[in-house]
Amino acid sequence: MNAINETPTIALVANTAWSLYNFRLGLIKALQKAGWQVLAIAPADEYADILAGYGCHFEHISLDNYGSSPVKDLKSLFEFIKIYRQYKIDFIFHYTIKPNIYGSLAAAYLNIPSIAVVTGLGQLFTHLSWKTYLARALYAIAFRKAHQVWFLNESDASIFSQLGIVSESKINYLPSEGVNTRHFQQYAYGLLTNGSFKFLLAARLIAEKGVRDFVEAARLVRKKGYQAEFQLLGFLEPDNPSGITHQEIRQWEAEGAIRYLGTTKDVRPYLEKADCLVLPTYYREGVPRILMEGASMQMPLIATDNVGCRQVIEDGVNGFLCRRKDPESLARCMENMMMLSFEERARFGLLGRRRVYTLYHENIIINKYLRALNFYFHASKTSPKPSVPATY
Repeated sequence: MNAINETPTIALVANTAWSLYNFRLGLIKALQKAGWQVLAIAPADEYADILAGYGCHFEHISLDNYGSSPVKDLKSLFEFIKIYRQYKIDFIFHYTIKPNIYGSLAAAYLNIPSIAVVTGLGQLFTHLSWKTYLARALYAIAFRKAHQVWFLNESDASIFSQLGIVSESKINYLPSEGVNTRHFQQYAYGLLTNGSFKFLLAARLIAEKGVRDFVEAARLVRKKGYQAEFQLLGFLEPDNPSGITHQEIRQWEAEGAIRYLGTTKDVRPYLEKADCLVLPTYYREGVPRILMEGASMQMPLIATDNVGCRQVIEDGVNGFLCRRKDPESLARCMENMMMLSFEERARFGLLGRRRVYTLYHENIIINKYLRALNFYFHASKTSPKPSVPATY
């Protein structure tokens, strides 16, 4: 018998240990404080041990995150069943496409209540192909079995509902993944920056995040004689078919288009030293975490006029929205940002932090989870369970 079987257990399941740490550490701590043992399930990476250091029990699962092999996916389904059988799990939250599909099916097979959290639709719903239709069919089967399906914005929920993937009775909303506004604290905007104006793109370095558009916009801005530096921060994904390559990075640096900052476990020092945060994403984002982090630190923002980004940026109020897949539009937004006075950009940052604190503070999100657990176990009259506080 596993040690965690003695304690009521919530499982959080995602496609990387990094995402569980980066997006849900506050939730993990809150669940533990409420008396739950947290079981983290994901493909192991360097963050698996870090999660264990926070008191999580970590279980590795093999997922082919970028592939569509039926054999590999079926193997993942059986692995989910094996792991879920191994532990006495009381409730499961699934994140990202394959855990949402195969994890939800495994949970239903073993009669474990679960909620699927759709954190964004990604490229499957922006590039229609046979994979899109297969994913829709699999989603529809899996979501019939989930207790609820949470979306980060109404647009994504509307698409799933109109396509018949999920019934409206199961739809609920999570305002975002949330941000710890104490950790991402405001700072004296502009006092830590000097020299040329610094634009920072911090994201997974894949095409869908608009990395190549950022580079092309940088070229356009520099051709006009502006003194600006264009920084890239994030990890490369060599196994991702749309990943930016080492060769591209080297070429862009050699021509002076961008400066690559590598990777980091703490983005705050990089945000503090930049003048503007940029995210020209193609994705149907849920609510981009990096934009919330930047806004929480009172940074002016530029992002795509796209689902998710519009939740954080009010155009002309705390940042600018550019057209999707349009480097010229992005370059114009960059020029407009540099033409603002210091005071105007500082006001953008102040209003951005106020927006994040009001709508996307981490405690708002944590309370959503705690209320859902409280409601479920009260309605099912399942006991004993930890006493879940009404607010965190």
